[in-house]
Amino acid sequence: MSPQIMESSEVLPSSNYVKLDLSECKTLNSLPNSTCKLKRLEILNLNGCSYLEKLPPLYGLCSLKELLLDGTALVEIPPDTASLSSLRRLSLKNCNRLQKSVSTSYIAPIKYREERRECGYELNFCNCLNLDQNARGTIMADALRRIKELAIARCDGAFYPYFHVGLPGGKIPEWLSCEGPGNSIATLFPPGCFNNMFLGFVFCAIIEFKDPDFWVHGLRLICQSSFENNNDYREASFTTKYFYLENTIESDHVFFWYDGRDISYLDWLKQNCDMENEASFYLCRDDMGTDYMTKWEVKRFGFHLLCDKVELNKCNPYICREANFLEQLEETTNANNKKSREDL
Repeated sequence: MSPQIMESSEVLPSSNYVKLDLSECKTLNSLPNSTCKLKRLEILNLNGCSYLEKLPPLYGLCSLKELLLDGTALVEIPPDTASLSSLRRLSLKNCNRLQKSVSTSYIAPIKYREERRECGYELNFCNCLNLDQNARGTIMADALRRIKELAIARCDGAFYPYFHVGLPGGKIPEWLSCEGPGNSIATLFPPGCFNNMFLGFVFCAIIEFKDPDFWVHGLRLICQSSFENNNDYREASFTTKYFYLENTIESDHVFFWYDGRDISYLDWLKQNCDMENEASFYLCRDDMGTDYMTKWEVKRFGFHLLCDKVELNKCNPYICREANFLEQLEETTNANNKKSREDL
């Protein structure tokens, strides 16, 4: 559909469009207010509409699942996006003017079982370099609440819940349970960490793209994990879908994600809740060639223990980056126990 047709307020109200693709319409600077009457619209693609500065009211788009706004001139997102009950994907990468506080609260809660078969969300704010610190904090805090909701839905039978977020920034979120420099972490979880309130892991990484002129089309992160206790050993992999970037990356970026495809490890960890569990987490990316791999670096990496009740999430895993950390920890523990017995 051409921008000229879009200027007619008589066309859209009677439309049965499911997908409206206006990408790369360089002369488009606004949409008619009647856009909100497209009740069946599922995908609205405005990528590359570089003169689009403002969106019309969107409250009537009850079927909208994807809102693609890459490279537009938007300064803020309309507040009525809270009414978009079906929205699952929001992409705003390369929106250099976007700066005002952005909230993921527009994503409606999962209320009905029929909605739970595949509950996936993607929020892509990559290269939105003018987002202020409050906006970034709001995005991450609200996303964490949604991730918890998805994890609960997964335990109730959702087929494939996932939540992926990417945005500029070089600061690791304060809500992480454990984090450190580099792309790997080894930990020792004390007994009681994986009780019945445990819902899974949220992972987060700060990534530096070494060559600012390097063109990155897609980024897919994989966290390879292992868990071991006196009973057994288990492995798990937590993967993002592709973050489609399609441009050079001009600063460090924060990526965090929840992957609920396979939760069999949850039952195993809960069954061994009363034991110490050694764990390792190693972050890598899809192998796209050695030369490609040298262009990026994980500056910091961490995870968050997701629990049903915040007050019960008091597990503080020990960070162990040295190879002999566990041996040192065991020696310290034994020495402390011996001293306690002597004091008695």
